[in-house]
Formats: sequence, C-alpha cells, structure tokens
Amino acid sequence: MPLTLFGAAFTLATAYALGNILLRHRPAPPEIRLGLGAAVESLLVFLLLLCHLAHWGVFLALGIVSIGAAWRFRPALIPPTTAPADPIRILRPAWIVFAAYGTWYLVNALAPETLADGITYHLGLPNEYLRLGG
Repeated sequence: MPLTLFGAAFTLATAYALGNILLRHRPAPPEIRLGLGAAVESLLVFLLLLCHLAHWGVFLALGIVSIGAAWRFRPALIPPTTAPADPIRILRPAWIVFAAYGTWYLVNALAPETLADGITYHLGLPNEYLRLGG
C-alpha cells in the first residue's frame, strides 16, 4: 500500500510540476495548473508507449526531471497589487461529511478490483502495455 500511495502522490506531483512549468509566467489557480499538467503528462506517457520506451525507470526519470525543472524555473514571488480575497469558510458539519466521504472513497479506491471489466480492460491492457514497453 505505501508503494501505491507513493505512485499516486508522485504522479500528481509530476502533473502539478508540468503545469507550473507551462504556466510559470501566467497567473493561474492551482487547479488549472494541475489539470494542464495532467493533460501534458498523459500525452508524454502516450508518446513513450508509442515509441516503446515505457518502463518504470523512464516514468521515474520523467517525474524527477519535471519536478526538478519546476523547482529550478519557478517564477519570482511578485507582491500582490490588490488585497487578497477573503477565504471561503466551510462549516464544521460540512467538514464532517467531507471527511466521512473522503475516508469511504479512499478505502474503495485502494480495494482490489473485482469486476471483469476493470480487471481485463482498465487494468489488464495498461499492464500488458507496460510489460511489453509499448
């Protein structure tokens, strides 16, 4: 399970880093940076599969290089010209509902796949692509 959580966190960090690289000179919220980075990461994985270069080491190198480049080429902090907006306040009962749903979602996400469609198509084909390198 720790390896699964590392893979998820590393994939998200890579996507966020790619988004930060692409939008380093533009003001954009973190959600937009993550979404754009995820699209670029997906394209890079597709190109690696297309060139038969898909291997764990290549994916790890892609992430390390992306995160390092995002850290190295981060924009300088510019002081805001206007006052920041007030943060959104979330009530305690809403946090309780979010925490319960988040726990339920995490447990189900980490559970093994049991449906034939998920085993053969959603997990089987990517596993075969990775085994073959493309």
